Amino acid sequence: MRPVHALALLLILGGLGSILLEFSKPLGVVMILLGTIGALLCLKSSETNEKRNEALFAGHASLLAKAGAGNAYTEAAKHEYLKSGSLDSAMQFIGSALEIDPTDSETFHIAGLLVITDISLRQWIAKRREVRRMHPGVRFSRAMVKRGLELDPEKGEFYEVLGIIQDVEGKHGKARRNFRRYHGLTRNPRAYVRLGVSWMQSEQPDKAIMDFRRAVSEGAGGWDVALQLGRALLSLAEYEDAEAQLRSAHREAPSRPEPCSALADALWYLARPIDSARAEWAAGIRLFRLSYLESNVRFGKAVFAYLIGAYCGLSKAVVQLVSERHPRLRRSVLALLSPDEPELTIGEIHFEEGRYAAGEVLFRRAAEIRPRRASTRSNLAVALAMQGKKDAALSEIDVAIKLDPEHAGYQHNRDQIEGGHCTPKSRIVSMGERQSRTASSDEGRSA
Repeated sequence: MRPVHALALLLILGGLGSILLEFSKPLGVVMILLGTIGALLCLKSSETNEKRNEALFAGHASLLAKAGAGNAYTEAAKHEYLKSGSLDSAMQFIGSALEIDPTDSETFHIAGLLVITDISLRQWIAKRREVRRMHPGVRFSRAMVKRGLELDPEKGEFYEVLGIIQDVEGKHGKARRNFRRYHGLTRNPRAYVRLGVSWMQSEQPDKAIMDFRRAVSEGAGGWDVALQLGRALLSLAEYEDAEAQLRSAHREAPSRPEPCSALADALWYLARPIDSARAEWAAGIRLFRLSYLESNVRFGKAVFAYLIGAYCGLSKAVVQLVSERHPRLRRSVLALLSPDEPELTIGEIHFEEGRYAAGEVLFRRAAEIRPRRASTRSNLAVALAMQGKKDAALSEIDVAIKLDPEHAGYQHNRDQIEGGHCTPKSRIVSMGERQSRTASSDEGRSA
């Protein structure tokens, strides 16, 4: 706020105070009038300066375009979209750019890129696999590419935009051919980022991550590269590495919803529901402008994750306190609380979806919290066996049998592990079965 603006505001506030406190009503009226007049003059001056700055900017843009040094309005459009995410504001700059130079191929490239990028974002929000070919934005982007190629047939960036259009339409094979052509013409390492995104949309994260890492090794950087690499790592159940990449993306682009959303998923699968709730809430705030419905869905997920995290955190704290001060009450408290959650339940989810290494990590963490829970030891043994770690699996299943020799499922698991016949259908003790057993049985018999 400029000093003159502050002075006008002080005069108005002082006048109101004088009237309300009945100090001097005439003086208060005069002060309010002076402050209002000053504010109007400031507003007029600001409008004049704004028009003057717009004229100067237009003049600079025109000179740059004539000198072949680029179009300032085109650069302003890119900056506006990255800063605010507003396509409408960015396209106003594109219109001004084309008024100055209607044959600028770079402006056509950026216009098509911004529109199809915005469609891709909304496609992600709506969770649609593809967008119909005759979508107005898709047609506009194609028209921009067509006009740009007429002006500059060797400009590889147009093949980048064309590839994104085809990815949005679900034509991933054609999209990757255009991305390779884009790389062949420009040698831009970001072509590998586009290839990786296309592989992700084809549900092939192993191929995607190879292209993302190649892009990074050749010098590609930015929040979107970190985001896509984090998403690929998330799909491959490498949650800790995914978290690092997604936090980096969030630091570089704090106003974007995508890093927050993916980070929430990574933290949930790492059994950190409170942190996941914070990331989900942040995603909801950033999505509010784009989709009111999706934003509220995120808020709901955040509240759910927070309640789960609060219950689990309280359980851990209460059990630890009781164990230290009133050890005789430990079994009674364990019958009511679950300090080894959410590790156990999320570990079971990992196992059921074939992510055995991630399941092992969480089962092991749960076993550290409640080392005498036989069901946890058995589940850990099955997760180890599915990764070919036979000796470690036998060691864990033997502990489970020792803790609860009456449970037939544990001996069944041991026979399968020893015979090398352990499969994804091997017995995992589920949450419902765990809850149905008594606290004394669950804690096992003392040796």
